[in-house]
Amino acid sequence: MRNSGQSGGIWPGILHPDVKTVFMRNFFMQTFSWLEICADNQRFYNETAELQLTHYKEKKHGFFTDTPHINAQPVHMIFDEVTRENNCLVVKAFTWNIATEEFEWSDDNSVEVEKGWILKANTIAELAVKMGRDPVAVEATVAKYNADCARGEDEFGRHPVTLQPINQGPFYALKIVPAVVCTSGGGKRNMEGEVFSTSGTTIPRLYEAGECGSMFSHLYQNGCYLTEAMISGRAAAKSALAQKAWD
Repeated sequence: MRNSGQSGGIWPGILHPDVKTVFMRNFFMQTFSWLEICADNQRFYNETAELQLTHYKEKKHGFFTDTPHINAQPVHMIFDEVTRENNCLVVKAFTWNIATEEFEWSDDNSVEVEKGWILKANTIAELAVKMGRDPVAVEATVAKYNADCARGEDEFGRHPVTLQPINQGPFYALKIVPAVVCTSGGGKRNMEGEVFSTSGTTIPRLYEAGECGSMFSHLYQNGCYLTEAMISGRAAAKSALAQKAWD
């Protein structure tokens, strides 16, 4: 295989219990009384950063990434009534389940809460139990965040405008999973589009082009992907057409 994919695709997603593919979590939230916790019940990044939208990367632990969700599982989003009422939690125009499969998600998430797809509780401690987490630790994390909101300074650098406390019950939680937008991993190929085997020799009559086996690693390159698709597509087609007929 050549490369392993691209970090621009590991966006926050929501895995619905009734469908196989994930929903893209809304990245244009109108309110900010929410946070995310990882496996140790702590916050782990600036939840409101728009790195995945700008395709910008930060170097974390020697690796350039935009969102760290793939290495922080399990992750839960915790939010209050204000955020539940004012934000549809999924992107309707940018999710396969909605745009293609015509799956509906309520604008205020009330239907999903009623069906139990979104956890609901009157207290953070009760919510933590429903998530299968330590209530003391989760309460402490939310309390620390609310204290940061009160003083207008966040340990992860959230903009002061986004520092809205989680204090309007009832409270909600939703599991967040890594969501892949596109892939660039694939078989290693040469300039003629021929695909290599594991032994390093080309596989007869097997060609590859575009994002599959892309030369770009761990990046989401809109313009470069298009250029590479045109160049590699022409090269693969030219090589294939030069082959003699099977018989």
